[in-house]
Amino acid sequence: MGPARVRTTPLDLARRHVELLEKHLDGCLVGLYLTGSMALGDYRDGLSDVDAAAVLDRELDLDRDGEALRLVHRELATGDDGPHYDCTYLPHAWLRHQPAAGVNTPVSLDGELRLGEEAFMVSPPTWVELSRSVRVSGPEPRALGIVEVSGTLRQWTLDNLHGYWAVTAARARQDLSTRPPDQAVAGEGVLWLALGAPRLHATLATGRIISKTEAGSYAAARSPRCSSAASGRAPSLRRPLPPTTDWQPASWSTSWSPTHP
Repeated sequence: MGPARVRTTPLDLARRHVELLEKHLDGCLVGLYLTGSMALGDYRDGLSDVDAAAVLDRELDLDRDGEALRLVHRELATGDDGPHYDCTYLPHAWLRHQPAAGVNTPVSLDGELRLGEEAFMVSPPTWVELSRSVRVSGPEPRALGIVEVSGTLRQWTLDNLHGYWAVTAARARQDLSTRPPDQAVAGEGVLWLALGAPRLHATLATGRIISKTEAGSYAAARSPRCSSAASGRAPSLRRPLPPTTDWQPASWSTSWSPTHP
């Protein structure tokens, strides 16, 4: 039996990313920061993706920088030995202003680099998470001059509930209605659907961005319909699950009133 394989950690990935950016885009990087579950204290080894923000001293030019960036992410690829590494590239100057909708900037999603697409992660929640992120390189997050986004965060959250989550819940309800009652469903998908709306509800009620684990407790404390599911099971779902009578994420994810938290 050979030696046990050591799983790549979030900091391993992030430090390697810094090295590659300094190698292929020399002088461009201001700092690299871990956001998402790392910033929210909810990272679970073997389960969570790694979310990062690379703050740059300029906007990237795809004609000039595209091939170098592709090379960075080819060399950064973890294969089956580590988590997906998702990163949004943000010019430092953008952080001093409210996030603009519809802008293009390179992102990696599920380990795949995407160039020339609208960057949905340029949003108030990303600004909030970046302000409390885990620094890998560069100045401390508080020294980045990130603008206060509490006002735009609320409107973004309402729009997200009325738009993306309303559509997602309707599609999920339709999909579940056609499944045989004994057909398993993917635990990760259930987790995403079950806790997404409560997370946003909590933001409207408290002004905070909360983790998935916190969202399970938040939902259980406020909705009897989901207490048995969310309190004990939702934060741990990572495997296919059979449908159950008390687990109806498509119905109760839309029961959270976006205007009356």
